[in-house]
Amino acid sequence: MMYPKPVRVHRKRIAISRAQTERLLARAGGRCERCHKLPDFRGLQKSHITPKGMGGTKAEYLDSELEVLCGVCHDSDHGIRDVL
Repeated sequence: MMYPKPVRVHRKRIAISRAQTERLLARAGGRCERCHKLPDFRGLQKSHITPKGMGGTKAEYLDSELEVLCGVCHDSDHGIRDVL
């Protein structure tokens, strides 16, 4: 007996605008908003304060729900250990 192949729904992500990125970086002042250190070779990365899978925003990005993190802090949010 053949079962139908499940249909995967792909939703296009809404990009963070250049103006919003500039506002977030200006708010951070060139440092990580969590540990307040200067970024390493990975630079600063934008991250959700509340992950989208845990009830964070899915349709639109608000400045109050985004933070600017260094690579180490952003990796620790995702359970990745720093190996350097």
